[in-house]
Amino acid sequence: MDYRPSRSFLILMSAFTACGVAGAWGWHRINSVPGHIRSGGDLWEILTYEPKPIFEAPSAAEIARTRARAELMKAELIHTHPLLAIDHRMIPAEQNAFLRLHRLTGDGQAPHKNVSRELSTAMEEKNGSGWDAAEMRSMLDGHRPLIRELREIGELRERSVNGMPGDYTGFVSAREIRNLAMVMLHSAKLAAVEGNAGQALRDVQCVRAIATHYQEVESPTLLMTTVTILLDGMVRGWVMDEMVTVLGPEADLRPWRELLAVRSYDPKLLSHTLRGEWHYLTGSFLLPVLLRDGPNTPPDVDDLMIFLADRFSESVERVAKASLADLIDLPGMDASEYSHLSTESRELARLLTVGWSKWGNGFVREAVRQRMALAAMEILILERSGSGEVGPDVMARLPRNPLDGTPFLYDPETRTVSRFAGDGDRPLILPE
Repeated sequence: MDYRPSRSFLILMSAFTACGVAGAWGWHRINSVPGHIRSGGDLWEILTYEPKPIFEAPSAAEIARTRARAELMKAELIHTHPLLAIDHRMIPAEQNAFLRLHRLTGDGQAPHKNVSRELSTAMEEKNGSGWDAAEMRSMLDGHRPLIRELREIGELRERSVNGMPGDYTGFVSAREIRNLAMVMLHSAKLAAVEGNAGQALRDVQCVRAIATHYQEVESPTLLMTTVTILLDGMVRGWVMDEMVTVLGPEADLRPWRELLAVRSYDPKLLSHTLRGEWHYLTGSFLLPVLLRDGPNTPPDVDDLMIFLADRFSESVERVAKASLADLIDLPGMDASEYSHLSTESRELARLLTVGWSKWGNGFVREAVRQRMALAAMEILILERSGSGEVGPDVMARLPRNPLDGTPFLYDPETRTVSRFAGDGDRPLILPE
């Protein structure tokens, strides 16, 4: 006798099958959702999650078209905002210090490209104590071609972003540049230990020159000026902490004082940097990305770029006319200024200026530290000349605090120079 399932059995099995299919779909669905959604979302969020569409990388032809369009739009913005214009220099490649530095450092993606891991480790470990001249000479001998190249770059007087290779994006590797500077500073100390004070001075001047190359290109970025501040601070610390002692009490410190006085942190320097930052953001970062249709591309690219050009142009002019004290807590952009932009554009505008306040404060702090170091060098020179005690009357004649024009305070007991009594900032300590 043939078995025929009842109608209720068929309905029940159909229900079980449907539940099984739904369960399998749900299991697959849940396991295909990213972990951060599964752990933090509710069931509805998990079941309705839709992954973002995959953005395919553009072809070389598309990149070329986008760059051409970006350059055209950038030129139009400069035409309507003349304060953002720069004059590119034409410099032969071998005379272009900026280009030659780029060839050395690249994009910073290859650590220890120029300086061996062994030398890098030794330089970090031997700062201050444990410095052995014979050991350091042996390690530096393996980097003589690099030292010769850096000395040549340091002697160059011209630099330009014009003529940079096609892979140049405006990024500079602070880590790699710091490694190069450390090589030259240790080379300077070795020269001083071996009695060659002239070479010691030239090697430290080389580091200062590299800092100048990054600052005095036509369009320095905030990162490049940060590198300049980094290198200037390294030079200042090395001269005060190492070179003065190694050179000995009979050394003439006046050339070293002049070395520390090379750069003045004036608001016009920051204004020049803001102009360069706009060129970097616009030409190398924003436009090449925003002009491609992709996920999260703002619908109002033109309005965003005009708004940023307006604000950067105003900032370039305002900062150039400001006092150093005006740069403290340098304001970014007020949210009300870009309320007319789309959500995506408002977020970009906010991100591009979010660090202005801290950056301005760092710039002011470096200006003060630079003048403090000059006052300290003057004290050392006076001490070595036998001019007597350095009291308030003497300090009044030495370089002053650029913020308010007041003399720095010198404590002969602790041999420290500070801004004022009870100053919470780190004082500058004079060597014995």
